[in-house]
Amino acid sequence: MRQIVYNSVKCLECNKVLVSRHVHDYVTCGCPNDAMVDGGNDYGRYGAMDMDKIETHYVYADDDFEIVRKYAVRGSRGKDGKDPLTWIAIADMDDDHLQAVLDYGGVNWHLVLIRKEIEYRSSFLHQKLDKMENQLVEDPIVRAVKDKFQQRSQVGINKYGTMLDRKDLTTLEWLNHLQEELMDATLYIERLKQELSNITFK
Repeated sequence: MRQIVYNSVKCLECNKVLVSRHVHDYVTCGCPNDAMVDGGNDYGRYGAMDMDKIETHYVYADDDFEIVRKYAVRGSRGKDGKDPLTWIAIADMDDDHLQAVLDYGGVNWHLVLIRKEIEYRSSFLHQKLDKMENQLVEDPIVRAVKDKFQQRSQVGINKYGTMLDRKDLTTLEWLNHLQEELMDATLYIERLKQELSNITFK
């Protein structure tokens, strides 16, 4: 038997939506049509003076979770237990509330939905972060430099048949390579400075 998560009837004469929250929660609309619903999450029972003037609405635990999370509720009287009873959809509970429900306990099918909600939020957060990462706007200059690094790396791989994670050089040898590259860079700078000094600026 499918587990009922939401059990309701709408009276089309007075437009009142009746929701039965627990097994003996018998609810009526009070209008001449006298629509009623009963059974909570255990079974669905409904009636009216004119059955053509009511609409039933059930949500089951194995329905699409996007829907279930909006209709599966938990009764709450606040943290101190002194507030009026309110019914809160698990989609509207904060993370601490969800964990408190798990710690307190309850019927198994409801705790399964609470765990699903926690997993849903975790998955949704990861998807949102991935989407944000994919939507990052990249500076074209940074992109150009990255492309040049990639091209330079490929040239080195093709020429020397190895990559920078090679293990055949000592730290001192790496430092010698760096020094030689910096010396070349210094020579290039000097060459350009001399060229600029020969330009007559107007």
